[in-house]
Amino acid sequence: MAALDAPDESTSRMDPYDVLEQIGKGAFGAAWIIQTRGNDSNPPRRFVLKKIPLARLSERQRHLSLQERQLVAALRHPYVVPYHRSWIERSHTVCIVMRHCDGGDLASAAWRAGRRRERFPERTLRLWLAQLLSALAYIHSERVIHRDVKTGNVFLTSTGDAMLGDFGLARVGTPHSRNATDDVRATSTVGTPHFMSPEMLRGAEYGFAADVWSLGCVMYELTTLRRPFTAFDMEGLRRKILHSPPVAFIQPGKEGEEDASLYGDGWRATIRSMLRKAPEERPSASELLRVSDMSDAAADADARAREIEAEKEAETREWSG
Repeated sequence: MAALDAPDESTSRMDPYDVLEQIGKGAFGAAWIIQTRGNDSNPPRRFVLKKIPLARLSERQRHLSLQERQLVAALRHPYVVPYHRSWIERSHTVCIVMRHCDGGDLASAAWRAGRRRERFPERTLRLWLAQLLSALAYIHSERVIHRDVKTGNVFLTSTGDAMLGDFGLARVGTPHSRNATDDVRATSTVGTPHFMSPEMLRGAEYGFAADVWSLGCVMYELTTLRRPFTAFDMEGLRRKILHSPPVAFIQPGKEGEEDASLYGDGWRATIRSMLRKAPEERPSASELLRVSDMSDAAADADARAREIEAEKEAETREWSG
């Protein structure tokens, strides 16, 4: 029996769903798009089913997988990918069902834009940043470090809203204080190298500021369509992240030519502030939302969040009715 075989649709948990296609496979498990069958009053709805075979994992990986199941069920925020349901299949496979975001992930969006040599409008990038900062501020207030913020873990809805997903590497802190700004500390080096913070690569303690750095890398890549730090090998990448400034804001296809027309100084300054080497010098997610240069985008994100919550309530009433 292979734990990564397609979902067993004969099991009662899978009865309401059809399996459409596999969309991912990694060290921890695999993911499929599944769809409810619907009826005359309720159209079919799509979800993503993530299956994690515990028997193949180390003790630490099993802990993270079981933690992910509990964590995504507890987190509720307009810009965190919504949880639907979960179960443990045959006593050894964690199954998590989340909302399917029709717009794909930001890694794919950036790749398509690069192929077409098109740029994302600054207004769009500002809205995405405000939405993701809102998500980070929320999870940090819940004493969670995501630890794997990257373009591949940010998903777009059909309406173009950005949502943070995949909490498989998250660090959940013990609520030792009533002060939500008190940091959670971690030391494990986890995540995706191009998005890792300097303090993580040094093997030092890190906290919420590591997520801010990673989101800065995301926004830098969406702005320039290239990563802020690149190298031929891991040691070279580590040296650049630790000691070098990010490459300049260069327009694709015009090597060495500074692009001063598409993005304003305020936008560049915001990204640079997120990529400060010293974690104590980076603004928090909440502080970035209060920066005057981000005020319009933050207001737009708040307004859109209220609309998303209203849409969720209407959808729930439709399905329960």
